[in-house]
Amino acid sequence: MVVAFAVVLRCDLIEWSLLIGCIGFVLVVELLNSSIEMLYAILPEDIRANNFQVLDIAAGAVLLASVFTSIIGCLVFIPKTLAMLGL
Repeated sequence: MVVAFAVVLRCDLIEWSLLIGCIGFVLVVELLNSSIEMLYAILPEDIRANNFQVLDIAAGAVLLASVFTSIIGCLVFIPKTLAMLGL
């Protein structure tokens, strides 16, 4: 959806770089979260019982990455959208 919106709004090279970088960043953080969840799942029960916060921290990292990339997306798309609408 981001790529389609960038095409429609005719983003320049720097904006494309920011958007693709943001997409890649969120995907990398999501993969790290998934790997932490998989490693956590194979730990013995006695270790897992005392260290469940690691899953919350990893999920929080994904949330934080998503929030910051959403802000960057808004900084790229809102001015272009307003200009396209003539506002």
